[in-house]
Amino acid sequence: MLSLLLPGQAYTYYGEEIAMLDAKINWDKTIDPMGCARGIKEYEYFSRDPARTPMQWDSKTSAGFSTNETTYLPVHYNYKNHNVETQQSKNLKTYKELAILRKRPVFMNGDYEFTSLNNDRVLVLKRFLKNYTLDPEELYIIVVNLGLRSEKINLTSVYPNLDETLEIVVASSNAIRNTDVVPRDNFILTPNAAFVLRGQEEKKETSTDPSTTIRDESTTSPIETTTPTESTTKKGKENSTAPSVSSTKDPDNAASNSTPEFQIMIGAIITVIASYKLYK
Repeated sequence: MLSLLLPGQAYTYYGEEIAMLDAKINWDKTIDPMGCARGIKEYEYFSRDPARTPMQWDSKTSAGFSTNETTYLPVHYNYKNHNVETQQSKNLKTYKELAILRKRPVFMNGDYEFTSLNNDRVLVLKRFLKNYTLDPEELYIIVVNLGLRSEKINLTSVYPNLDETLEIVVASSNAIRNTDVVPRDNFILTPNAAFVLRGQEEKKETSTDPSTTIRDESTTSPIETTTPTESTTKKGKENSTAPSVSSTKDPDNAASNSTPEFQIMIGAIITVIASYKLYK
């Protein structure tokens, strides 16, 4: 379950979708070159035959892989109860649900966070996608019980802003549940089971300090505090008919009152004059 919901490319190994197990292959049935080259004493450590047994389609002859009684490798002994036909409502169903869920933008392009609970016996994966216009609040929590005993889960300790109730989107085939929702701070996860939960996370309200929003006129820049006034300007000298409201009266700050365009124009004029004197 976890591998399909992580970022990056997902790979499905042969038979993984129905949770096929490796088969015990005796020496006289071994065909893998690496295993055969190691001899009867070491072949089991190098042979890849156990993971290459025929696909288990149904409970018929040779697991439905062939009508022959024998195949290139022996069929796993549990094929009658563990095959594609019997897994339609179990592992295979879960796998299909995860494959569909994986196509959502939050899993394809979203961010992720890892954390753990219950002394690292429970793994928690959070998938979320910021600034997504269609569903900006879409958030998934994947909870996996790594232990061999049932665990009581309390997500409040790691995600206190989650909804009080979370929807179970996908549950592993060995998970026990009575409803399609679970409370955020109290639900049971059976051994080696997993839930994919969907919910929303409340945004934290940030309080604004009034003292930071009131503009201090004594420290505001002259450009912001100066109001338009009627003035006439003659070339070569300043002759204003109305006093400026600017809080800055220091002539040394006159350059700060100039707009960037004006400063660029003055710089260009100075450059031209300097060039003229240089080449005169």
